[in-house]
Amino acid sequence: SFTPRVRISEDKDNFHLNLEMPGIPKEDVKISLEDNTLSISGTKKHQNKTEESNLILNEIFYGEFSRSFNLSEDIKKDSIDAEFKDGLLTISLPKKEEVKPVVKEIPVKQ
Repeated sequence: SFTPRVRISEDKDNFHLNLEMPGIPKEDVKISLEDNTLSISGTKKHQNKTEESNLILNEIFYGEFSRSFNLSEDIKKDSIDAEFKDGLLTISLPKKEEVKPVVKEIPVKQ
């Protein structure tokens, strides 16, 4: 069966998921978020050819696929962004801003 290969990276503001999905239209890809689980699923459809030919070797996989990723609590779940271009699905997962401690100076009276 077909399983998209993934690359995960991060910069100071985001985590990035890149999934290779050659030959799959974006209409056949579904992305969902339930609790802290990001799921990517879809179907790579077999391309039927009408001409008569003898298959010698086939290393191309088809079928339904699903990948799931557990997200940490430091992701802004309402700001997740996805882009599909040239067979590459790119998902950006923005990081929450770190909670900075409030420092209050207290004057000393004489």
